[in-house]
Amino acid sequence: MKRITKLKLLAVYLLFCGLVTRGGEAAAQSYPNQWTDWEKPLIEQADSIIKAGTSVSQEEAREQAAPNVGPVKLSLHQKKNEKRLSTPDLYRKVAAATVIMTDACLCDNCDQLHIFPATGYLISPEGVCVTNYHVLNYFMNRDGHFKPQAFVACMHDGRTLAVRKVLLAAPEYDLAILQLDTSNEKLPFLSLAEEAEIGDDAFIVSHPQGMYYTLSQGIVTGKQNIGFPTFDGKSTIGRDVMTISADFATGSSGAAIVNTAGNVIGTVSATRTLFHTGLPDKPVQMVVKTAIPVASLKKLIQ
Repeated sequence: MKRITKLKLLAVYLLFCGLVTRGGEAAAQSYPNQWTDWEKPLIEQADSIIKAGTSVSQEEAREQAAPNVGPVKLSLHQKKNEKRLSTPDLYRKVAAATVIMTDACLCDNCDQLHIFPATGYLISPEGVCVTNYHVLNYFMNRDGHFKPQAFVACMHDGRTLAVRKVLLAAPEYDLAILQLDTSNEKLPFLSLAEEAEIGDDAFIVSHPQGMYYTLSQGIVTGKQNIGFPTFDGKSTIGRDVMTISADFATGSSGAAIVNTAGNVIGTVSATRTLFHTGLPDKPVQMVVKTAIPVASLKKLIQ
């Protein structure tokens, strides 16, 4: 009888240890350093990409972007998950398909590479990547002190891939679609959802001011058609935008906005600060966070 009791106690103890271990593994997330864990390895791999010559050049990107205003023919693997994910599972799914987009530049003052991180996300396992047009535009037209040498995308697992080609550039939507050099490897990707409704949940994984792979959440707060200056500054165009309450900042441009199933409902675009009476020297009343709805992206894909 005593032996049976001891065996039961041992079984309970081992089960408890197993639960603690598994729980510990699930919760054992690291605290990566901005420089040593993200930027330094990214720069080292970007340097190798520059030496290999696998990235699209500034001149090539401008040539490819000029005629490619859409729509572009893509074979997307749209196996949408409609099941609501837990927030940790959603984070892992979206982070795996989210990249750090940056051009790698030399400058006039040193021989080190400099980066200007933004965000992008994969929509096919073959490395088709979405970001903002203004992210691509910085690479295509950056001049003066900084001289772009390569355009790259860093995965959540630390691998940095070259941007091989500009598939589409749509300044009127502030969207760009890029082809990454995957070396024929299949990559994690996100599927495109149906149009979101006001009040729906919204999640973002992005890189606000170097806080890499940060999760924010909120809801869809509105739909508007807002006037934006064109990229040449000569006129204004109306653009359909979705406003959200999930936070983002500089470095978040081009991030996916997803629903509770981890499917894309929009793309981060810009913030608009509202001042009392509209004058910048007055108190800030509200910061409106605007995004490009998924319907606009779908218009650009055949």
